Amino acid sequence: MKPNLNTLTKRANSVIERRIPIPKVKTFLDEKYPSFMETFKDYDLKIKYENEITIILICQNKKAIFENM
Repeated sequence: MKPNLNTLTKRANSVIERRIPIPKVKTFLDEKYPSFMETFKDYDLKIKYENEITIILICQNKKAIFENM
């Protein structure tokens, strides 16, 4: 999943730079890249943007399993 996580972070960052609100980023990605986002369907994605850095946290069963910046 590591390469996909890097791609996910880059795509989320691109969406954020378009000034799409953080709560709508995942929905935008689901609509724009449905086959790519299928990889993450079994996970809960947390997306944050702090100090011009996009942070993606991949969770499963309420536990963080991957983080990427």
